[in-house]
Amino acid sequence: MVSIRSLLLVFIVLFGVVVCQSRFRQIRYKNCKSKLDILSVEATECGESGTRCPFTRGSEPRIRIAFKPKQRINKLETAVRAKLGSVFVPFHLENNDACTGGNITCPLEVGKTYYYSQSVKILNEYPNVDVQVNWLLQNPEDQSNDGGRREACIIFLAKVV
Repeated sequence: MVSIRSLLLVFIVLFGVVVCQSRFRQIRYKNCKSKLDILSVEATECGESGTRCPFTRGSEPRIRIAFKPKQRINKLETAVRAKLGSVFVPFHLENNDACTGGNITCPLEVGKTYYYSQSVKILNEYPNVDVQVNWLLQNPEDQSNDGGRREACIIFLAKVV
């Protein structure tokens, strides 16, 4: 027989999962010549309205990209840059290996849906500023000179508050 305590524990766990999942919000983004089929882009700390995601200094917003590869991929690296005016400033990531730090496991198979997810620290030293965020997933094994390393490229608008 199932005890009330067991049912309560299951309810608490399920409620926590639902609350954590609901923190992600679809965001407006531009696909900048991705080789992957980008299915959706979501972020935490983004409200229901507005064109810019407000990222609070001292926080760690998380980005989630759903995608399907068109070819087998053995390795992926993450690069994040903020465009301030005409200058690109790299965001420091503690782990730029998307296959170990991005909630996915490589190799990636053709046609399977993956949910890459990674956070980025918004340091207290960052000024209050509007930024264009360029989020890239790159294949370090692709040696082509035509920008072929870029498997995924998305651009979205944010503001540091």
